Amino acid sequence: MYRFIGWKLICALAALLVVALLNGPLLAASIVVGPISSGQAQDSGSGYVMRSYLAGPNQAWVGPADQGMERLITEYDLSSITQPITSATLTINVGSFSYGGGSYPTLHIFGYQGDNAASSDDATRTQNEWVTYLYSTGAGVFTVPLPTSTVESYRNSSAPSLGLLYTVTSPSGTDFVSINLNPPRPRLTLEYLPEPGSAWLAAVGIALCLRRGKRVRSGSVAC
Repeated sequence: MYRFIGWKLICALAALLVVALLNGPLLAASIVVGPISSGQAQDSGSGYVMRSYLAGPNQAWVGPADQGMERLITEYDLSSITQPITSATLTINVGSFSYGGGSYPTLHIFGYQGDNAASSDDATRTQNEWVTYLYSTGAGVFTVPLPTSTVESYRNSSAPSLGLLYTVTSPSGTDFVSINLNPPRPRLTLEYLPEPGSAWLAAVGIALCLRRGKRVRSGSVAC
C-alpha cells in the first residue's frame, strides 16, 4: 500500500513538471546578453560618421550633435537562443545628465534588425521608438521592457541580431545623458521557453509511473 502511494506521488510530481514545461514561463530559461558590437556616431553635417568604438571609454555622452554630442549604438547577437523568447528587458546605467533653464533631456531608444556590427548607417534607424524616458528624477540603473514579439521576430530570422540606437532631445538644445559603459554595459535580459525535449521526457516518466503503479495494484510486484 505504501509503495503504491509513493508511486502516485511520483506520478503527480511528474505531471506537474509536464504542465510547467509546456506552459514555458513557469520554468522559463533566462540569459543576460551584452553587446557584441557598439559605437558612437556623430553628425558631420553631411551624414553620421563613427567617431569611436567603445572598447575603452567609461561612458557615452549622448546629446545634440551641434554640441559635440553623439548617438550611441549597441548590437546584440541572439543566435545562441534557439527557443521562442517570452520576455525581453533592457538595463542601462545612467551616470549623469544635464539640464538647463529647468528643462530636462529625454532619452529615446530605437530598435532595429541588427547585423552584429555597429555602423554609421545604424545612427539613422529611428523608425521604431521603443523607449522614451524623461530624466527628471535622477540618474541610476534603469530596466525597461522591450517589445517581446518584435525581439522574438529578430531572433527567429535569418540574421538573429538586435540593434538599439540611443538619442537625446533637449528643450534647451544643450543637455545630454551620460550612459556608463563599464561592465556591465547596456544589457538585455531574455527569457525563453525551455527545450521541448524536457517535456517529452517528463511525459515518458508519467507513462512509466502509471504502468508501475498498475503492476503494484495488481500484486505483480512484491512490497
